[in-house]
Amino acid sequence: MANKNENKGTMAFADTIRHYLEKRAENDVLFAVKFANPSKSVEDCVTYYE
Repeated sequence: MANKNENKGTMAFADTIRHYLEKRAENDVLFAVKFANPSKSVEDCVTYYE
């Protein structure tokens, strides 16, 4: 289980990635369509592991 500090790090990382992707979606219409996919999330991407 992740401790409190690891959670904060993961949340900060997810926020950074989300901010980048939102800016990219503002400037790239094709990416914006993919980014708006409701079955995908930044949290799932950041915490993905096999």
